[in-house]
Amino acid sequence: MRKLLWVLPLLSLMGADCGSAGTCSLSMGPDAGVTVLSCSDGSSAVVAPEAAGANCPHGGQKLEITGGGKTNATYACNGAPGESAKLTVTDEPAGANCPAGGKRIDSQVGNGAVTTSYVCNGQGVVAVAEAAGANCAAGGVKVSAPGGSTYYVCNGTSGTNGTNGAPGADGQSVTVTTEQPGANCPAGGVKITDGVNTQYVCSGVDGASGANGSNGQGATVSSEPPGANCPAGGVAVTADGATTYVCNGTNGQSVTVTLEAPGANCPAGGVKVSGGGTTQYACNGTGGSGGGVGNALGIHAGPDQVVSVGTTVTLAGNAGPTVIGVQWQQVFGPPVALSNPSKLSPTFKAPAYSGPAEKTMMFELRGSDGNVLASDLVVIRLNKAPFKPFIAVSPSVVLGNDSINCFVAQQDPDPDGEPLTHTFSWKKNGQPFTGAQSYKEASVVSHVDTAAGDTFECVAEVSDGAVVVPSDPQVTQVAVLGGCSGLTPYAINSYGANNPICCGANQHNGGDNACADQGQCSPGYRNGGAGLCEYA
Repeated sequence: MRKLLWVLPLLSLMGADCGSAGTCSLSMGPDAGVTVLSCSDGSSAVVAPEAAGANCPHGGQKLEITGGGKTNATYACNGAPGESAKLTVTDEPAGANCPAGGKRIDSQVGNGAVTTSYVCNGQGVVAVAEAAGANCAAGGVKVSAPGGSTYYVCNGTSGTNGTNGAPGADGQSVTVTTEQPGANCPAGGVKITDGVNTQYVCSGVDGASGANGSNGQGATVSSEPPGANCPAGGVAVTADGATTYVCNGTNGQSVTVTLEAPGANCPAGGVKVSGGGTTQYACNGTGGSGGGVGNALGIHAGPDQVVSVGTTVTLAGNAGPTVIGVQWQQVFGPPVALSNPSKLSPTFKAPAYSGPAEKTMMFELRGSDGNVLASDLVVIRLNKAPFKPFIAVSPSVVLGNDSINCFVAQQDPDPDGEPLTHTFSWKKNGQPFTGAQSYKEASVVSHVDTAAGDTFECVAEVSDGAVVVPSDPQVTQVAVLGGCSGLTPYAINSYGANNPICCGANQHNGGDNACADQGQCSPGYRNGGAGLCEYA
Protein backbone atom coordinates (compact mmCIF):
# COMPACT_ATOMS: atom_id res chain seq x y z
CA MET A 1 0.00 0.00 0.00
CA ARG A 2 1.11 3.64 -0.64
CA LYS A 3 1.31 6.33 2.01
CA LEU A 4 -1.18 9.22 1.77
CA LEU A 5 0.57 12.63 1.50
CA TRP A 6 -1.70 15.40 2.86
CA VAL A 7 -0.86 18.62 0.98
CA LEU A 8 -3.96 20.68 1.93
CA PRO A 9 -2.82 21.43 5.53
CA LEU A 10 0.41 22.82 3.97
CA LEU A 11 -1.70 25.11 1.77
CA SER A 12 -3.84 26.27 4.68
CA LEU A 13 -0.82 27.05 6.78
CA MET A 14 0.73 28.97 3.89
CA GLY A 15 -2.46 31.05 3.88
CA ALA A 16 -1.97 31.78 7.56
CA ASP A 17 1.59 33.04 7.17
CA CYS A 18 2.95 33.86 3.68
CA GLY A 19 6.30 35.03 5.03
CA SER A 20 8.21 36.94 2.36
CA ALA A 21 5.45 36.27 -0.17
CA GLY A 22 3.56 39.33 1.04
CA THR A 23 -0.21 39.38 1.53
CA CYS A 24 -2.10 36.19 0.60
CA SER A 25 -5.80 35.38 0.32
CA LEU A 26 -7.69 32.07 0.20
CA SER A 27 -10.65 31.62 -2.17
CA MET A 28 -12.69 28.98 -3.97
CA GLY A 29 -11.73 28.27 -7.57
CA PRO A 30 -14.08 28.34 -10.58
CA ASP A 31 -14.69 24.53 -10.40
CA ALA A 32 -16.18 22.52 -7.56
CA GLY A 33 -13.71 21.42 -4.90
CA VAL A 34 -10.94 23.75 -6.05
CA THR A 35 -9.20 25.94 -3.43
CA VAL A 36 -6.87 28.78 -4.48
CA LEU A 37 -4.26 30.63 -2.39
CA SER A 38 -3.00 33.82 -4.12
CA CYS A 39 -0.13 35.98 -2.83
CA SER A 40 0.68 39.58 -3.79
CA ASP A 41 4.17 38.69 -5.12
CA GLY A 42 2.62 36.55 -7.87
CA SER A 43 3.06 33.16 -6.14
CA SER A 44 0.04 30.88 -5.76
CA ALA A 45 -1.07 27.43 -4.69
CA VAL A 46 -4.06 25.51 -6.03
CA VAL A 47 -5.63 22.37 -4.54
CA ALA A 48 -7.96 20.42 -6.87
CA PRO A 49 -9.46 16.93 -6.94
CA GLU A 50 -7.35 14.35 -8.82
CA ALA A 51 -9.27 11.63 -10.63
CA ALA A 52 -8.15 8.01 -10.37
CA GLY A 53 -5.42 7.38 -12.89
CA ALA A 54 -1.68 7.26 -13.40
CA ASN A 55 -0.98 9.92 -10.73
CA CYS A 56 -3.27 8.42 -8.05
CA PRO A 57 -4.66 4.88 -8.63
CA HIS A 58 -7.53 5.57 -6.22
CA GLY A 59 -7.87 9.33 -6.78
CA GLY A 60 -6.81 12.02 -4.36
CA GLN A 61 -5.79 15.67 -4.36
CA LYS A 62 -3.37 17.62 -6.61
CA LEU A 63 -1.30 20.54 -5.16
CA GLU A 64 0.15 22.93 -7.76
CA ILE A 65 2.58 25.58 -6.41
CA THR A 66 3.68 28.53 -8.55
CA GLY A 67 6.49 30.92 -7.49
CA GLY A 68 9.77 32.34 -8.72
CA GLY A 69 8.79 31.70 -12.33
CA LYS A 70 8.27 27.92 -11.77
CA THR A 71 5.25 25.66 -11.33
CA ASN A 72 5.45 22.35 -9.42
CA ALA A 73 2.72 19.74 -8.95
CA THR A 74 2.42 17.30 -6.03
CA TYR A 75 -0.24 14.63 -5.47
CA ALA A 76 -1.85 13.41 -2.24
CA CYS A 77 -3.34 10.02 -3.12
CA ASN A 78 -6.17 8.12 -1.44
CA GLY A 79 -5.46 4.69 0.00
CA ALA A 80 -6.91 1.51 -1.45
CA PRO A 81 -10.50 0.55 -0.49
CA GLY A 82 -10.71 -0.51 3.11
CA GLU A 83 -7.97 1.79 4.29
CA SER A 84 -8.82 4.82 6.41
CA ALA A 85 -6.86 8.04 6.52
CA LYS A 86 -6.26 10.05 9.66
CA LEU A 87 -4.87 13.59 9.82
CA THR A 88 -3.96 15.54 12.96
CA VAL A 89 -2.80 19.19 12.93
CA THR A 90 -1.46 20.74 16.19
CA ASP A 91 0.44 23.91 17.13
CA GLU A 92 4.22 23.52 17.25
CA PRO A 93 5.90 25.82 19.83
CA ALA A 94 9.08 27.71 18.97
CA GLY A 95 12.03 25.36 19.25
CA ALA A 96 14.33 23.10 17.32
CA ASN A 97 11.65 22.03 14.81
CA CYS A 98 10.38 25.57 14.15
CA PRO A 99 12.48 28.52 15.43
CA ALA A 100 9.43 30.84 15.23
CA GLY A 101 6.79 28.20 15.96
CA GLY A 102 4.35 26.76 13.39
CA LYS A 103 2.20 23.66 12.80
CA ARG A 104 2.88 19.93 13.23
CA ILE A 105 1.11 17.59 10.79
CA ASP A 106 0.71 13.86 11.63
CA SER A 107 -0.83 11.64 8.90
CA GLN A 108 -1.55 7.91 8.80
CA VAL A 109 -3.11 5.65 6.16
CA GLY A 110 -4.69 2.50 7.51
CA ASN A 111 -2.46 0.89 10.13
CA GLY A 112 0.70 2.19 8.50
CA ALA A 113 3.38 4.27 10.16
CA VAL A 114 2.60 7.83 11.29
CA THR A 115 4.31 10.49 9.16
CA THR A 116 5.17 13.78 10.86
CA SER A 117 6.05 17.04 9.10
CA TYR A 118 6.30 20.70 10.14
CA VAL A 119 5.22 23.95 8.48
CA CYS A 120 7.02 26.79 10.26
CA ASN A 121 6.01 30.44 10.56
CA GLY A 122 7.89 32.98 8.44
CA GLN A 123 9.27 30.42 5.95
CA GLY A 124 8.14 30.02 2.37
CA VAL A 125 7.85 26.28 1.50
CA VAL A 126 8.40 24.72 -1.95
CA ALA A 127 7.30 21.13 -2.71
CA VAL A 128 8.57 19.30 -5.81
CA ALA A 129 8.51 15.70 -6.99
CA GLU A 130 11.49 13.57 -5.89
CA ALA A 131 12.57 10.87 -8.34
CA ALA A 132 13.32 7.37 -7.08
CA GLY A 133 16.90 7.26 -5.85
CA ALA A 134 19.08 7.58 -2.79
CA ASN A 135 16.72 9.98 -0.97
CA CYS A 136 13.49 8.06 -1.69
CA ALA A 137 13.80 4.51 -2.99
CA ALA A 138 10.28 4.60 -4.48
CA GLY A 139 10.18 8.36 -5.19
CA GLY A 140 8.16 10.95 -3.26
CA VAL A 141 8.13 14.67 -2.54
CA LYS A 142 11.01 17.00 -1.66
CA VAL A 143 10.01 19.92 0.63
CA SER A 144 12.50 22.84 0.78
CA ALA A 145 12.37 25.82 3.12
CA PRO A 146 14.48 29.01 3.17
CA GLY A 147 17.61 28.58 5.23
CA GLY A 148 18.63 25.35 3.52
CA SER A 149 16.32 22.88 5.35
CA THR A 150 15.20 19.99 3.14
CA TYR A 151 12.70 17.23 3.98
CA TYR A 152 11.62 14.19 2.03
CA VAL A 153 8.15 12.60 2.16
CA CYS A 154 8.76 9.24 0.48
CA ASN A 155 6.35 6.82 -1.15
CA GLY A 156 6.23 3.48 0.60
CA THR A 157 7.53 0.42 -1.20
CA SER A 158 5.11 -2.30 -2.14
CA GLY A 159 4.75 -5.00 0.51
CA THR A 160 4.25 -8.70 -0.10
CA ASN A 161 0.75 -9.69 -0.99
CA GLY A 162 -1.17 -10.98 1.99
CA THR A 163 -4.03 -13.42 1.95
CA ASN A 164 -7.35 -12.06 0.95
CA GLY A 165 -9.25 -10.88 3.97
CA ALA A 166 -12.96 -10.63 4.47
CA PRO A 167 -14.61 -7.81 2.52
CA GLY A 168 -14.10 -4.57 4.41
CA ALA A 169 -16.59 -1.85 5.03
CA ASP A 170 -17.00 0.82 2.40
CA GLY A 171 -14.18 3.35 2.47
CA GLN A 172 -14.86 6.82 3.77
CA SER A 173 -14.61 9.60 1.23
CA VAL A 174 -12.95 12.84 2.22
CA THR A 175 -14.54 16.21 1.40
CA VAL A 176 -12.53 19.43 1.61
CA THR A 177 -14.40 22.77 1.62
CA THR A 178 -13.63 26.34 2.59
CA GLU A 179 -14.71 27.27 6.12
CA GLN A 180 -15.91 30.87 6.50
CA PRO A 181 -14.85 32.89 9.60
CA GLY A 182 -17.04 31.93 12.54
CA ALA A 183 -17.19 29.78 15.65
CA ASN A 184 -15.18 26.90 14.15
CA CYS A 185 -12.44 29.11 12.68
CA PRO A 186 -12.33 32.76 13.83
CA ALA A 187 -10.20 33.71 10.84
CA GLY A 188 -11.66 31.17 8.39
CA GLY A 189 -9.89 28.08 7.09
CA VAL A 190 -10.66 24.63 5.64
CA LYS A 191 -13.23 22.01 6.71
CA ILE A 192 -12.23 18.32 6.19
CA THR A 193 -14.97 15.66 6.45
CA ASP A 194 -14.42 11.89 5.98
CA GLY A 195 -18.07 10.91 6.41
CA VAL A 196 -17.68 10.24 10.13
CA ASN A 197 -15.34 12.81 11.58
CA THR A 198 -14.98 16.50 10.82
CA GLN A 199 -11.84 18.49 11.46
CA TYR A 200 -10.96 22.11 10.80
CA VAL A 201 -7.63 23.49 9.64
CA CYS A 202 -7.96 27.15 10.61
CA SER A 203 -6.13 30.14 9.27
CA GLY A 204 -3.97 31.76 11.92
CA VAL A 205 -4.92 35.15 13.27
CA ASP A 206 -2.59 38.05 12.65
CA GLY A 207 0.50 37.85 14.80
CA ALA A 208 2.33 40.72 16.37
CA SER A 209 4.08 43.04 13.94
CA GLY A 210 7.65 42.04 13.20
CA ALA A 211 10.57 44.37 13.35
CA ASN A 212 10.84 46.88 10.52
CA GLY A 213 12.68 45.50 7.53
CA SER A 214 15.66 47.17 6.02
CA ASN A 215 14.93 49.90 3.50
CA GLY A 216 14.28 48.68 -0.05
CA GLN A 217 16.52 49.87 -2.82
CA GLY A 218 14.92 52.99 -4.34
CA ALA A 219 15.77 54.99 -7.41
CA THR A 220 16.63 58.66 -7.84
CA VAL A 221 16.04 60.57 -11.08
CA SER A 222 17.80 63.91 -11.50
CA SER A 223 18.77 66.27 -14.31
CA GLU A 224 22.26 65.76 -15.75
CA PRO A 225 23.90 68.98 -17.04
CA PRO A 226 25.82 68.93 -20.35
CA GLY A 227 29.27 67.40 -19.80
CA ALA A 228 31.30 64.21 -20.11
CA ASN A 229 28.35 61.95 -19.20
CA CYS A 230 25.87 63.61 -21.56
CA PRO A 231 27.22 66.11 -24.13
CA ALA A 232 23.75 67.66 -24.55
CA GLY A 233 22.56 67.05 -20.97
CA GLY A 234 19.94 64.50 -19.97
CA VAL A 235 18.83 62.45 -16.96
CA ALA A 236 20.88 60.56 -14.33
CA VAL A 237 19.12 57.46 -12.95
CA THR A 238 20.65 56.05 -9.73
CA ALA A 239 19.42 52.71 -8.34
CA ASP A 240 21.04 49.95 -6.27
CA GLY A 241 24.23 51.99 -6.00
CA ALA A 242 24.72 52.27 -9.78
CA THR A 243 24.10 55.29 -12.01
CA THR A 244 23.07 55.20 -15.66
CA TYR A 245 22.44 58.13 -17.99
CA VAL A 246 19.70 58.79 -20.53
CA CYS A 247 21.14 61.59 -22.66
CA ASN A 248 19.39 64.17 -24.77
CA GLY A 249 19.85 63.53 -28.47
CA THR A 250 21.12 66.14 -30.87
CA ASN A 251 19.25 67.61 -33.84
CA GLY A 252 15.77 67.50 -32.36
CA GLN A 253 15.97 64.34 -30.18
CA SER A 254 14.18 64.70 -26.86
CA VAL A 255 13.68 62.92 -23.54
CA THR A 256 10.25 61.81 -22.35
CA VAL A 257 9.56 60.82 -18.72
CA THR A 258 6.34 58.98 -17.84
CA LEU A 259 5.15 56.86 -14.92
CA GLU A 260 5.50 53.08 -15.36
CA ALA A 261 2.73 50.95 -13.85
CA PRO A 262 3.68 47.82 -11.83
CA GLY A 263 4.43 44.97 -14.24
CA ALA A 264 7.20 43.14 -16.05
CA ASN A 265 9.41 46.23 -16.42
CA CYS A 266 9.02 47.43 -12.80
CA PRO A 267 7.40 44.98 -10.34
CA ALA A 268 6.61 47.83 -7.91
CA GLY A 269 6.09 50.52 -10.58
CA GLY A 270 8.47 53.39 -11.31
CA VAL A 271 9.45 55.77 -14.12
CA LYS A 272 9.97 55.16 -17.86
CA VAL A 273 12.61 57.42 -19.45
CA SER A 274 12.76 57.43 -23.27
CA GLY A 275 15.12 59.42 -25.47
CA GLY A 276 17.77 59.13 -28.16
CA GLY A 277 16.25 55.87 -29.41
CA THR A 278 16.63 54.12 -26.04
CA THR A 279 14.30 53.39 -23.11
CA GLN A 280 15.36 53.02 -19.46
CA TYR A 281 13.29 52.23 -16.36
CA ALA A 282 13.87 53.67 -12.89
CA CYS A 283 11.91 51.27 -10.69
CA ASN A 284 10.57 51.77 -7.21
CA GLY A 285 12.30 49.63 -4.57
CA THR A 286 10.36 46.81 -2.92
CA GLY A 287 9.69 46.77 0.81
CA GLY A 288 12.40 45.42 3.13
CA SER A 289 12.02 41.87 4.48
CA GLY A 290 10.62 41.26 7.94
CA GLY A 291 8.26 44.18 8.51
CA GLY A 292 6.45 43.90 5.15
CA VAL A 293 5.29 47.53 5.47
CA GLY A 294 5.23 48.51 1.75
CA ASN A 295 3.25 51.76 1.32
CA ALA A 296 0.93 50.94 4.20
CA LEU A 297 1.30 54.61 5.24
CA GLY A 298 -1.05 55.54 2.39
CA ILE A 299 1.31 58.07 0.77
CA HIS A 300 -0.12 59.09 -2.64
CA ALA A 301 1.08 62.03 -4.74
CA GLY A 302 -2.24 62.37 -6.61
CA PRO A 303 -3.16 62.03 -10.29
CA ASP A 304 -0.96 63.13 -13.19
CA GLN A 305 -2.00 66.51 -14.67
CA VAL A 306 -1.76 68.48 -17.92
CA VAL A 307 -1.57 72.23 -17.18
CA SER A 308 -1.26 75.45 -19.19
CA VAL A 309 1.74 77.75 -18.84
CA GLY A 310 1.08 80.57 -16.37
CA THR A 311 -1.75 78.82 -14.48
CA THR A 312 -1.67 77.94 -10.77
CA VAL A 313 -1.14 74.22 -10.21
CA THR A 314 -2.22 72.40 -7.04
CA LEU A 315 -0.53 69.11 -6.08
CA ALA A 316 -3.20 66.82 -4.60
CA GLY A 317 -1.29 64.62 -2.12
CA ASN A 318 -2.81 62.23 0.42
CA ALA A 319 -1.50 60.35 3.47
CA GLY A 320 -2.78 57.78 5.97
CA PRO A 321 -3.80 58.63 9.55
CA THR A 322 -0.51 57.42 11.09
CA VAL A 323 1.66 59.82 9.10
CA ILE A 324 3.14 62.58 11.27
CA GLY A 325 4.91 64.59 8.57
CA VAL A 326 5.17 64.96 4.78
CA GLN A 327 7.59 66.72 2.43
CA TRP A 328 7.36 67.49 -1.31
CA GLN A 329 10.41 67.84 -3.54
CA GLN A 330 10.83 68.38 -7.29
CA VAL A 331 12.89 65.67 -8.99
CA PHE A 332 12.60 66.62 -12.68
CA GLY A 333 11.72 69.48 -15.02
CA PRO A 334 12.02 73.30 -15.02
CA PRO A 335 12.55 74.35 -11.37
CA VAL A 336 9.66 76.02 -9.52
CA ALA A 337 9.00 77.19 -5.94
CA LEU A 338 6.30 75.29 -4.03
CA SER A 339 4.06 77.43 -1.80
CA ASN A 340 4.36 75.09 1.21
CA PRO A 341 6.26 71.85 0.54
CA SER A 342 5.47 70.43 4.01
CA LYS A 343 1.72 70.42 3.30
CA LEU A 344 -0.23 67.83 1.29
CA SER A 345 -1.53 70.33 -1.31
CA PRO A 346 1.10 72.98 -2.16
CA THR A 347 0.79 75.16 -5.26
CA PHE A 348 3.12 76.59 -7.90
CA LYS A 349 2.88 78.62 -11.08
CA ALA A 350 3.31 76.56 -14.26
CA PRO A 351 6.58 77.85 -15.80
CA ALA A 352 7.37 78.72 -19.40
CA TYR A 353 9.51 76.26 -21.35
CA SER A 354 11.57 76.35 -24.52
CA GLY A 355 11.39 72.82 -25.93
CA PRO A 356 9.80 69.35 -25.64
CA ALA A 357 12.45 68.14 -23.15
CA GLU A 358 11.21 70.76 -20.65
CA LYS A 359 7.50 69.94 -20.92
CA THR A 360 7.56 67.24 -18.21
CA MET A 361 7.86 67.93 -14.48
CA MET A 362 8.00 65.32 -11.70
CA PHE A 363 7.40 65.74 -7.97
CA GLU A 364 7.92 63.26 -5.10
CA LEU A 365 5.81 63.19 -1.91
CA ARG A 366 7.48 61.58 1.11
CA GLY A 367 5.86 60.78 4.45
CA SER A 368 6.79 59.08 7.72
CA ASP A 369 5.09 57.79 10.85
CA GLY A 370 8.31 58.20 12.86
CA ASN A 371 9.58 54.73 12.01
CA VAL A 372 8.89 54.03 8.33
CA LEU A 373 9.41 56.29 5.29
CA ALA A 374 7.22 55.92 2.16
CA SER A 375 6.99 57.96 -1.06
CA ASP A 376 5.07 58.38 -4.32
CA LEU A 377 5.61 60.27 -7.61
CA VAL A 378 3.35 62.46 -9.78
CA VAL A 379 4.00 63.77 -13.34
CA ILE A 380 2.90 67.28 -14.42
CA ARG A 381 2.91 67.92 -18.18
CA LEU A 382 3.23 71.55 -19.29
CA ASN A 383 1.23 72.77 -22.25
CA LYS A 384 0.93 76.01 -24.22
CA ALA A 385 -2.72 76.64 -25.06
CA PRO A 386 -3.60 77.03 -28.77
CA PHE A 387 -4.49 80.46 -30.15
CA LYS A 388 -8.14 81.52 -30.33
CA PRO A 389 -9.73 80.79 -33.72
CA PHE A 390 -11.46 83.50 -35.78
CA ILE A 391 -14.68 82.46 -37.53
CA ALA A 392 -17.08 84.00 -40.06
CA VAL A 393 -20.72 83.38 -41.08
CA SER A 394 -22.04 83.67 -44.66
CA PRO A 395 -24.02 84.92 -46.46
CA SER A 396 -24.09 88.33 -44.85
CA VAL A 397 -27.84 88.62 -45.62
CA VAL A 398 -29.60 85.28 -44.99
CA LEU A 399 -32.80 84.71 -46.98
CA GLY A 400 -35.52 82.16 -46.41
CA ASN A 401 -34.01 79.79 -49.00
CA ASP A 402 -30.34 80.23 -47.96
CA SER A 403 -28.20 77.77 -45.97
CA ILE A 404 -26.00 79.33 -43.25
CA ASN A 405 -22.25 78.59 -43.34
CA CYS A 406 -19.94 79.00 -40.33
CA PHE A 407 -16.23 78.47 -41.06
CA VAL A 408 -12.76 79.03 -39.56
CA ALA A 409 -11.43 82.15 -41.21
CA GLN A 410 -8.06 82.19 -39.39
CA GLN A 411 -6.24 79.77 -37.10
CA ASP A 412 -2.60 80.29 -36.07
CA PRO A 413 -0.42 77.15 -35.64
CA ASP A 414 -0.24 75.55 -32.20
CA PRO A 415 2.65 76.95 -30.06
CA ASP A 416 3.83 73.38 -29.31
CA GLY A 417 3.47 72.25 -32.93
CA GLU A 418 0.72 69.79 -31.94
CA PRO A 419 -2.15 68.94 -34.34
CA LEU A 420 -5.36 70.96 -33.84
CA THR A 421 -9.01 69.93 -34.20
CA HIS A 422 -12.12 72.14 -34.42
CA THR A 423 -15.65 71.50 -33.20
CA PHE A 424 -18.73 73.68 -33.81
CA SER A 425 -21.81 74.43 -31.73
CA TRP A 426 -24.96 76.36 -32.68
CA LYS A 427 -27.84 78.13 -30.97
CA LYS A 428 -31.17 78.81 -32.68
CA ASN A 429 -33.20 81.60 -31.12
CA GLY A 430 -31.11 81.27 -27.94
CA GLN A 431 -31.54 77.48 -27.59
CA PRO A 432 -28.99 74.74 -28.46
CA PHE A 433 -29.38 73.53 -32.06
CA THR A 434 -27.94 70.16 -33.13
CA GLY A 435 -29.20 69.92 -36.71
CA ALA A 436 -26.10 71.40 -38.39
CA GLN A 437 -23.75 69.32 -40.58
CA SER A 438 -20.15 69.85 -39.41
CA TYR A 439 -16.89 69.26 -41.30
CA LYS A 440 -13.17 69.67 -40.49
CA GLU A 441 -13.22 73.49 -40.47
CA ALA A 442 -16.83 74.39 -41.31
CA SER A 443 -20.43 73.76 -40.25
CA VAL A 444 -23.65 74.27 -42.27
CA VAL A 445 -27.30 74.85 -41.27
CA SER A 446 -29.64 73.80 -44.08
CA HIS A 447 -32.25 76.29 -45.38
CA VAL A 448 -34.98 73.79 -44.44
CA ASP A 449 -34.16 74.56 -40.76
CA THR A 450 -34.49 78.35 -41.17
CA ALA A 451 -37.45 80.68 -41.19
CA ALA A 452 -37.84 84.43 -41.48
CA GLY A 453 -36.80 86.12 -38.22
CA ASP A 454 -34.78 83.15 -36.83
CA THR A 455 -31.50 84.08 -35.09
CA PHE A 456 -28.51 81.70 -35.28
CA GLU A 457 -25.30 81.84 -33.21
CA CYS A 458 -22.14 79.86 -34.10
CA VAL A 459 -19.07 79.12 -31.90
CA ALA A 460 -15.96 77.13 -32.92
CA GLU A 461 -13.64 75.50 -30.37
CA VAL A 462 -10.02 74.51 -31.08
CA SER A 463 -8.23 71.74 -29.12
CA ASP A 464 -4.64 70.47 -29.01
CA GLY A 465 -5.74 67.31 -27.20
CA ALA A 466 -5.31 68.84 -23.74
CA VAL A 467 -6.66 72.40 -23.77
CA VAL A 468 -9.81 73.73 -25.50
CA VAL A 469 -10.08 77.40 -26.57
CA PRO A 470 -13.41 78.81 -27.89
CA SER A 471 -13.85 81.49 -30.57
CA ASP A 472 -15.92 84.61 -30.19
CA PRO A 473 -19.55 83.86 -31.16
CA GLN A 474 -20.88 84.98 -34.55
CA VAL A 475 -24.60 85.81 -34.85
CA THR A 476 -26.78 86.15 -37.95
CA GLN A 477 -30.55 86.54 -38.56
CA VAL A 478 -32.76 85.31 -41.37
CA ALA A 479 -34.15 88.35 -43.19
CA VAL A 480 -37.80 89.37 -42.86
CA LEU A 481 -38.99 90.61 -46.29
CA GLY A 482 -41.67 93.27 -46.88
CA GLY A 483 -43.77 94.39 -49.85
CA CYS A 484 -44.86 90.89 -50.91
CA SER A 485 -47.72 90.27 -48.53
CA GLY A 486 -50.01 89.16 -51.36
CA LEU A 487 -47.57 86.64 -52.83
CA THR A 488 -46.09 83.58 -51.13
CA PRO A 489 -43.45 82.38 -51.18
CA TYR A 490 -41.31 85.42 -51.98
CA ALA A 491 -37.68 85.84 -53.04
CA ILE A 492 -35.05 88.59 -52.90
CA ASN A 493 -32.24 89.66 -55.20
CA SER A 494 -29.57 92.35 -55.19
CA TYR A 495 -32.07 95.11 -54.48
CA GLY A 496 -31.98 94.12 -50.78
CA ALA A 497 -34.54 93.29 -48.12
CA ASN A 498 -36.44 96.57 -48.51
CA ASN A 499 -36.92 96.27 -52.28
CA PRO A 500 -37.63 92.58 -53.04
CA ILE A 501 -38.61 90.92 -56.28
CA CYS A 502 -41.90 89.21 -55.48
CA CYS A 503 -42.53 85.88 -57.17
CA GLY A 504 -45.46 83.55 -57.11
CA ALA A 505 -45.73 80.03 -55.78
CA ASN A 506 -43.21 77.55 -57.29
CA GLN A 507 -41.10 80.45 -58.59
CA HIS A 508 -37.71 81.90 -57.66
CA ASN A 509 -35.22 84.56 -58.76
CA GLY A 510 -34.16 83.29 -62.16
CA GLY A 511 -31.50 86.00 -62.57
CA ASP A 512 -31.55 89.53 -63.97
CA ASN A 513 -34.02 90.43 -61.18
CA ALA A 514 -36.77 88.42 -62.80
CA CYS A 515 -38.93 85.58 -61.53
CA ALA A 516 -38.70 82.17 -63.15
CA ASP A 517 -40.27 78.78 -62.55
CA GLN A 518 -38.41 76.49 -60.15
CA GLY A 519 -35.58 74.73 -62.06
CA GLN A 520 -35.52 77.40 -64.79
CA CYS A 521 -33.33 80.51 -65.23
CA SER A 522 -33.81 83.85 -67.01
CA PRO A 523 -32.25 84.32 -70.49
CA GLY A 524 -28.47 84.75 -70.22
CA TYR A 525 -28.36 82.82 -66.91
CA ARG A 526 -27.77 79.18 -66.11
CA ASN A 527 -28.34 76.80 -63.19
CA GLY A 528 -25.31 77.21 -60.90
CA GLY A 529 -26.28 74.35 -58.56
CA ALA A 530 -28.36 74.17 -55.38
CA GLY A 531 -31.29 75.70 -57.32
CA LEU A 532 -29.52 79.07 -57.83
CA CYS A 533 -29.06 80.85 -61.17
CA GLU A 534 -25.79 82.46 -62.17
CA TYR A 535 -24.69 84.63 -65.11
CA ALA A 536 -23.86 82.49 -68.13
